[in-house]
Amino acid sequence: MYAQTAELKTNLEPQVIQGFNGLSSREVMNQLLSIGYQTILLKGALVDQFSDGISLWVEEDAKFLIDDYFYLEKLLTSQKPYEHGSFLNDGLLSFTATSDRTRVEIEFRYCPGLDIANLVTHHLTITENEYVWWWRNIAHQILNLVSST
Repeated sequence: MYAQTAELKTNLEPQVIQGFNGLSSREVMNQLLSIGYQTILLKGALVDQFSDGISLWVEEDAKFLIDDYFYLEKLLTSQKPYEHGSFLNDGLLSFTATSDRTRVEIEFRYCPGLDIANLVTHHLTITENEYVWWWRNIAHQILNLVSST
């Protein structure tokens, strides 16, 4: 079996997640690895404003993406403002999002080659719905990859 790349083309369209069928984030990561995926190429909405695509490792980063998605869904059960973020590929991509429950301000930090000289910091503001849909889109695509086996 050869190493495969899972390409996640994100968007800001409404997305409903039917659940992970009781799978934990570690089980999702292990299933992706057993299928032969070694990398994830994150592309599309939000990311395309500062990169043509960001390569992440399935080992650990897939788990972090799912954990971060689960955490966002938990934050949404409260009506309080929140902070949410992610730290991927040992710092290749990290971001912090702050929501006032209407708008979300995001700071992306992308560091190609993990060399500080290459650091790109990108700020943007989107609606909370768009932010949630972006995350649900990522989770949905990952779930589709493991469900297709």
